[in-house]
Amino acid sequence: MNGMKLTISWLGSPAFVFRVTLLVAAAWVIQPAVAQLAPPPAVMVDDPIPHRTEGTGPFKRLILRGAYMIDGTGAPARGPIDLVVEGNRITQIKLVGAPGRIEPNLRPEKGDHEIDMSGYYIMPGFINTHVHTFSLNHQQKTPTDYILKLWLINGITSVRDLGQTFHQPGWLLDIKRRSERNEIVAPRIDVYPFFANLPHPFSTVEEAKARIRDFKKLGVDGVKFLGTPTNLTVAGIEEARRVGLRTTIHNDQLQVSEGNVVFLAEHGLQGMEHWYGLPESMFVDRSIQHYSNNYIYDDEQDRFGEAGTLWAQAAPPGSQEVGGGHRHTPQAAVHHHADFCALPREPRPMARDPRPLAGRVCVTGPVGLLATQPAEPRVLLVRLDD
Repeated sequence: MNGMKLTISWLGSPAFVFRVTLLVAAAWVIQPAVAQLAPPPAVMVDDPIPHRTEGTGPFKRLILRGAYMIDGTGAPARGPIDLVVEGNRITQIKLVGAPGRIEPNLRPEKGDHEIDMSGYYIMPGFINTHVHTFSLNHQQKTPTDYILKLWLINGITSVRDLGQTFHQPGWLLDIKRRSERNEIVAPRIDVYPFFANLPHPFSTVEEAKARIRDFKKLGVDGVKFLGTPTNLTVAGIEEARRVGLRTTIHNDQLQVSEGNVVFLAEHGLQGMEHWYGLPESMFVDRSIQHYSNNYIYDDEQDRFGEAGTLWAQAAPPGSQEVGGGHRHTPQAAVHHHADFCALPREPRPMARDPRPLAGRVCVTGPVGLLATQPAEPRVLLVRLDD
């Protein structure tokens, strides 16, 4: 595709500069959403993300030579292989011998930039499908720039941000677009603002549909539903489907009795978070979960502790009668991403090791790859932008 760029960079260890990009209804009815999406601080703190200073490229023909490859399909590692990237696409993955022996006549023709990957394993990079990008305006007081780099150095090359409490969608869309232009060190970002986005609450079906159309005009990737009355949620889901926005929901207990995840899937919902709403869709003898007498939703011990009992209240495994005698086939997928796999286990917990950043290579794109060699204290990060 025209305009695609590739940039690469080696970083020394320790690497805190981690990533190189390359390239309601009365008003009281809607109160649950307002209560969960707190307004921003009175004074917003400036939290700039600096322009990246690392990286080289793009290159017309990049070749990673001599690596072992785990392709994420469940197949065992293969190699050594040479991997060719042209025009921001992985165009060739070629077996070039056997471990300890390279057959020169099998190797692809020379590229304008090559990297010796002997001893490295290449595999798909991670896609984190549920993040919230924080800033200095959140309670953790963590710079956004740090969070973006932290994701990348741990092999997360794409994220799906599912809503901001203190920022309007334009804030994250700006970060997304700067990342696409290779101006900052950041993964690719899908932006899903909260449907009940402050500071502009709404209370009618027409206003709900208008909210979706406004999101579409802004250029977001999807919408995250949480805490709105079911009629507004359904209106939003149906309108999102009409205009071509993806959808997911945190189907919390405040609203789930009126619309579980299967009910909402029948209206076009594509995803769910935290499995909320799924066991409720399999109730046979009730429509509301059993709550203890002193249950308070805002006590997390109550909320999470009793959520764990929902499966015991649902239909037993293999049951043919679900939801009042109707067998449902949900249309919703847990997430719209389906192309990520896990790194092999390392002999030490990365989060606690003093050298967690040693020897990590990320290559991601339409076919994302992640390579790692823990013994080598350096970092290569490569992003293929589509």
